[in-house]
Amino acid sequence: MRLLLVAIATLSLLSLPVFGQIHQEAYVMNGLAETLDVIELESGSVLSNVEPLGLWPNQILYHQDRLLVINSGYNNLQIIDPVSRNTIGTVEFGADHNPYYMCPLSDGRVAVSQLLSNSMSIVNVITQHEDTSVTVGSGPEGLIQDGNELFVAMTNYVGGYLPGQVYVINLSSYQVTDSITVGINPQWIGRGHDGNLHVVCTGDYATVFGQIYVVNPGTHQVVTTVTLGSSPGTWAVMQSGVAYLGVNLWGGGGHLLAYNTQTYQVLHSEANPLQVGGGVMGVTAGEDGKLYICTTETDQVKVMDSNESIVATYNVGDGPQSLALSPAVSSVPGNQPTVAPDHFRLGQNYPNPFNGATTIPYDVSASLQGASIEIVNITGQVVRRFHVSGAGNIAWDGTDDSGIPIAAGMYWARTASPLSAMVIPIVHLP
Repeated sequence: MRLLLVAIATLSLLSLPVFGQIHQEAYVMNGLAETLDVIELESGSVLSNVEPLGLWPNQILYHQDRLLVINSGYNNLQIIDPVSRNTIGTVEFGADHNPYYMCPLSDGRVAVSQLLSNSMSIVNVITQHEDTSVTVGSGPEGLIQDGNELFVAMTNYVGGYLPGQVYVINLSSYQVTDSITVGINPQWIGRGHDGNLHVVCTGDYATVFGQIYVVNPGTHQVVTTVTLGSSPGTWAVMQSGVAYLGVNLWGGGGHLLAYNTQTYQVLHSEANPLQVGGGVMGVTAGEDGKLYICTTETDQVKVMDSNESIVATYNVGDGPQSLALSPAVSSVPGNQPTVAPDHFRLGQNYPNPFNGATTIPYDVSASLQGASIEIVNITGQVVRRFHVSGAGNIAWDGTDDSGIPIAAGMYWARTASPLSAMVIPIVHLP
């Protein structure tokens, strides 16, 4: 059976309307100052110390119209109203948990890795309650959802680094169903433009250095590895498909590494790193096509465009470590920016590739009428259309609207709405 290569199609190739995406605010978590700063991106002003954070803040996320901050030292999740910028609650995990990273789930909750208790929590941020806890392996950090499964990176530090693993958790039963062996010290998991999961293995900082393990989320198999060197931590992928990784070196210094998540071509390795001034603790890719970089040593947030040019620099608090962006708005040239629909989203189909049937998760805002999801072939022809509302899953069996099986090949699922455009790649095998 021949495996077809996956490539992300741009919206222009599919003749979809293109709107300029902008973010109005950036929320900066200052790790050393333990404070929240807000950058007003339109005016360029920085509002300093708008809200105190907890001990050892580790990550910030914008989710469910709230700002979420992991406080590792206080063993809690801090919930902040982004409008008033006041803390509206916390979720307490208990002593010696050391919550580390979090990721949003498709049902609105978040998953939180607990580094010291070797567990993973599912948290409802609306009710401010921990719904369940799952025991996993040693030293969980990065995590990501794919379909009905959660993938969690296990750093496996036990007096020294053992080979890293990624645990697979079924989100219906909350049982660990599989483990995938990866490189040394896996810290972060992201989704590449190839549809696969990209596991950032930092190395042991002395003899083993940075590698990306590319994992097929359907088969749980390692597809390939990308060697970058150095000691990368966080990861973000641009709209171009290029992923940038932040490096913050012990003793001072740091830089960015980069590679293409479709072709796996290394663009910036340890041999030719991208220097941005100071160590990099956090990177965030915006829907505006820019990369937001926390340079910890210089106490700055730098904004880089797709040409790798720094287009803005903001002075913030002590030790910027993580950054979250306000939801993007769409603007048509000549008009005032108008807020895009909050919810018309596609999840990556599972399994992918497929040769029988595949499931496509979606979430459609109730205010969006007549929404549909289209399956499009490589020439842009719509072969299947599904009318959708609310949140749910499409089961596609590889047939067109007439029920006739379509040819094997590369397809895309796209949202169909006058105000929204989103594309995911699908590979249909013979």
